[in-house]
Amino acid sequence: MSTYKSTKNKKKNSIGRIIIGTMCLLGIGGGCLYTIEQYNEPKLVGTWISKETGEEVTFNSDGTMTLNEVIESPTYQILSPSKMLYNIDEKQFEMYYNLDGRILSWGLNENNIENFDRK
Repeated sequence: MSTYKSTKNKKKNSIGRIIIGTMCLLGIGGGCLYTIEQYNEPKLVGTWISKETGEEVTFNSDGTMTLNEVIESPTYQILSPSKMLYNIDEKQFEMYYNLDGRILSWGLNENNIENFDRK
């Protein structure tokens, strides 16, 4: 009779381990997929480096920006998926931007843009 009980307990333990192991694998797999997606398709918020000038531009989540050599701190406001309002030195510009993977195209219009890589 003791043999039957020990076999039954082993089956319960192995099923529990399989369930826990499966849940861990699903969690790790989901985390990896999320990380890969965030790397390949980043949001605007973050640091970008100009391909043309090497200048670093950081878009902060609170609407402020940090530029390499600008004394006045600029701000931005997203108007649409391809337009932003850019404020600097008490001047306002409506600017075009486009995110294509890890490349940000940003400028006064679609014909006058500068390309940035995600840092």
